[in-house]
Amino acid sequence: MVNKKITEMDMMSTFFGREYLLKPLFIEGVQTEVFVPTNGRKVDALVSTKLLDSDDIFNFVVEMKSSSTPFVIKQAIAQARSYVGFTDKAVPMIVVPYLSPERLEMLEAEGVSGVDLCGNGYINVPNRIYILRTGQRNLYPSSRPLNNPYWGRSAMIGRLFLVRNNFKTLSELWKVLKDYGEALAISQVSKAVQALTDDLVVSKSEGKLSLFDPDKLLNKLAFNWGEKGGRFALRKSSGFKLKNGLSSLSILSKDSSLQWTITGESSVQRYTPFSQGGPKKVVVSNVINSLKLLIDEDNEVEPVDSFADVIIYGTNEPGFFFGKETDSSGVNWAGMVQTYIELANGDARQLEAAAKIKSKILKEFKR
Repeated sequence: MVNKKITEMDMMSTFFGREYLLKPLFIEGVQTEVFVPTNGRKVDALVSTKLLDSDDIFNFVVEMKSSSTPFVIKQAIAQARSYVGFTDKAVPMIVVPYLSPERLEMLEAEGVSGVDLCGNGYINVPNRIYILRTGQRNLYPSSRPLNNPYWGRSAMIGRLFLVRNNFKTLSELWKVLKDYGEALAISQVSKAVQALTDDLVVSKSEGKLSLFDPDKLLNKLAFNWGEKGGRFALRKSSGFKLKNGLSSLSILSKDSSLQWTITGESSVQRYTPFSQGGPKKVVVSNVINSLKLLIDEDNEVEPVDSFADVIIYGTNEPGFFFGKETDSSGVNWAGMVQTYIELANGDARQLEAAAKIKSKILKEFKR
């Protein structure tokens, strides 16, 4: 793997030094930095091609970018479209280092041709030629470590957008995140927001940050939770009988440093009808402190080996606690987003419930 950062000048040299635009289209000629009199701009290149063993000529007006993020590709598509009509019979095209299958689908949906430096591409000249090539590996991955904004503490930034979908500034987002108990460095917040922007999940406009695609964000959060083993970040501790019901758990809130909540898997009935038996699962950030509080109140809470009302689990995964909701009896329940994420990685019944909860979350953004 090359694993290097490439500039647009490098791309020009690499791309136009090859024989084919995309097989079987042979490159006949290239003009670079062509002036566009209609808008005073320059296009990166005009490319003339033809099929082997044919006299048919196909011309493309090219917008070139040295990054392959969804955000940059979206920009390139818009710029390429603006060139339509400035020269006869030239089809708009983008060129980037790498086009994944998902990005090729984006091009096809947008009706703009595109090729990369790895041998992938989509070319469509209406009523004349259609070419789709995919499956070639990425020879130009980003040279900087990519921030995964859908897992770990960085994922709390995305979750915050599902609670409040816009912020006037990055600093405002950072301060609100601190109010939710996540004291991340503003540099980490900035990197996560940029990654969400590159992925077309969050949009930026004059400094303002807004949630652009809540459906995609929910899908990515759920996928990463399953992929990274979020549900396995639990350490089983003890079972308890609660003589006065779940309200007995409110004793845990006496320790202000302790994070605790009923898991999303056990909170589902708050958000959608769901038949469920067995003990409730309770997650805590400190098992020892939790047990001290619970066992000290032995008149209400009794440790048991079987037939427990609740089972205590220790965890250091922040997602369990973010956005939790406290009822009138002082019991902490997982928020709707965390409940969806857990159920989306569950069995068939849980998946059905997850779909209903997801619809409720998305409905909030359509108002």
